[in-house]
Amino acid sequence: MLYKIVNNHTPDYLAVKLLPMGRAQIANPLSLQEYRCRTDRFMHSFFPDATRSWNSIVSHFSTMPTLQSLKSHLLSLFRPGGKSTFKIHDPLGIKWLFQLRLGLSHLRSHKNNHMFEDTPSSACSCGTGAEDTYHYLFRCPLHAEHRATLATKVMRILVRNNLNHLGNTVSVYLYGHHSIPDSDNSSIILATLEFLKTANRFPQEP
Repeated sequence: MLYKIVNNHTPDYLAVKLLPMGRAQIANPLSLQEYRCRTDRFMHSFFPDATRSWNSIVSHFSTMPTLQSLKSHLLSLFRPGGKSTFKIHDPLGIKWLFQLRLGLSHLRSHKNNHMFEDTPSSACSCGTGAEDTYHYLFRCPLHAEHRATLATKVMRILVRNNLNHLGNTVSVYLYGHHSIPDSDNSSIILATLEFLKTANRFPQEP
């Protein structure tokens, strides 16, 4: 909205609310004079708050951006980048993987966090702790046999890349690691997907 006001795309009664040119525009001609605020209520109202945000954002531009380029820049500030699945084609496995990445899986901790009526507790059925992603991948005795296979495959890759200290790091098993080749990351994710299938903890629907 402030972009439209600054660029005369709104009625004049909005533009006149902007303060006249001040010292802020000496450093950056796109900057606006900021308001002096005596109260928090006024400081957080539209024009003072939007002006502060505007000055921070336009510091990334040397000339007035288009509305689309401004939107793209804003989205890049708070929208996370995509997380690769390394071209693995396994619809059901990838579905489970994303559920774990987002904390929206069938694990009891995830369901309890979202207040599912059928999951009043996060406690794992093994009785040794909360059934969260870490417990599921590294601790739960119910999946010890399949976990051994997973750990062997992943540790072989990590040791080869001098990352053996990450052997119990959840993010490595769900995302891979930025410092290793895509082929190794693909192997890690495939090992995780195999564990998800053989551990048989999630619904097997197609």
